[in-house]
Amino acid sequence: MFMENRQTDTRSSGSSRLNWSNRADSVVQNTATSLSLPGMSTLASKAVSDAVEVRCADDELIVTLVDGRRVSAPLAWFPRLLRATPKQRANWRLIGRGIGIHWDDVDEDISVRSLLAS
Repeated sequence: MFMENRQTDTRSSGSSRLNWSNRADSVVQNTATSLSLPGMSTLASKAVSDAVEVRCADDELIVTLVDGRRVSAPLAWFPRLLRATPKQRANWRLIGRGIGIHWDDVDEDISVRSLLAS
């Protein structure tokens, strides 16, 4: 009788593991499906905050993002750019595929994330 119960427990336990495994797989598949949008990868949202164009007005830094938004900040927040000549301000390059902007002439780096947070 003891052996019979033991075998039943083993079968029951093995069956439960199989059921839990199948349920876990189902939950993972359902979660993955509910978190993704048709035709979009998870990396698609990252690119929205990448800079594509930069310009400096007399008193303002204006950054155009890949999605068309424009973010601006007063040049007073960036003393090196504020003191720079228009020619130095125009000599910029994107770093990290647009996650930041660098000005060689004045040794200034500004991240797009910091502009969006302010």
